[in-house]
Amino acid sequence: MKKYFLLAIMSLFTFIAKAQFVLTPSDGLKSEDNRYTIKRIGNELENYCAAKEAVKAVIPGAVIVDVEYEKVFLVKAEATIKAKVAGWPLTLAGPYTLKFEADNGAILTSFEYLGELKNTGKRDIVLIPGTGVNTIMSPFYVFNSSGDLKQKKAKVAIEEWANGLMV
Repeated sequence: MKKYFLLAIMSLFTFIAKAQFVLTPSDGLKSEDNRYTIKRIGNELENYCAAKEAVKAVIPGAVIVDVEYEKVFLVKAEATIKAKVAGWPLTLAGPYTLKFEADNGAILTSFEYLGELKNTGKRDIVLIPGTGVNTIMSPFYVFNSSGDLKQKKAKVAIEEWANGLMV
């Protein structure tokens, strides 16, 4: 049993290390085909159980929500990202949701949600990883209303966090 558990954790490490999630103006964090595929030998139930055990081991404090009648579960947790926003180095925190789908020979993963990120320090700064109108005052948007990148360093920090989530 320990072999399968370690194999599942190693599979998830491989998945995240190779994943290339990109922050988009309208769809949030996406990869090609809107999900990332982890190739894994096993049927749906084995892959489902392995993914669940691996998530419990590598994302402490995550809430796992099962979707009824399907080999799918959601992982809800809190992101902590160090980024520069409007020239200030900040530590930002906010909610995110990952979706895991088990299939024969694969585990499919996608980011379902990445909420607004709030500064954990004294400055009252909010970063929204989407589109909107940037002003001098908070909140700051990563993309302006026409979809142009305005917070480049914040975008890079979010993508690095997403791609290195479980390493």
